[in-house]
Amino acid sequence: MEKNYALLMSKQNISTNDIHYLTTMDDKLEVKIDKMKEKQTLTESRLSRVKSDVIKNTKKGAVSLYPVDQKYTSGSIITFNGIWTSTGINSARLVDIRNKGYFTCDKPGIYLVAISLVTHTTSKTVTLFKNTISMKQISLTHDTIDETTTLTLLLQLNVGDTLSLKAVGDVHIHGYTYSELTILKITT
Repeated sequence: MEKNYALLMSKQNISTNDIHYLTTMDDKLEVKIDKMKEKQTLTESRLSRVKSDVIKNTKKGAVSLYPVDQKYTSGSIITFNGIWTSTGINSARLVDIRNKGYFTCDKPGIYLVAISLVTHTTSKTVTLFKNTISMKQISLTHDTIDETTTLTLLLQLNVGDTLSLKAVGDVHIHGYTYSELTILKITT
């Protein structure tokens, strides 16, 4: 009888330890999810401010795009062919964006480029190219859950310069409401 009681207590301790471990993991995941939500809210707030600035600066030219939701193979252009907002952009340039996936400058100046990518791809990068020159690499150092990575920078562009994002390694980018590329001309 005592052996049975000892065995039962031993199994109960194992179950208690398992429950404690799972509860601890659940708490850690909830904290991580809350942090991700805070980052997403901040990113959405920043993009909202950029969008409101676009409306104020219609003469300067701006475009806000979203990509196709898909897996992009290494070296392929991440196709931002959905247009959220377009103001002051030449219609031929919009065709380039929709068909080829890259932005072509038709007015020289300084441009604000804001990129927001949502992916669950781990340990890969996306590179921003100005023409054929690598300008910035965006590291996707995510776990296996969807996370947002952002990049904002100013670039001097001349007529005919192109901007594109290329995958370095196979990368799945979530499109439509999740990821966005905004280009805003800030000097006239």
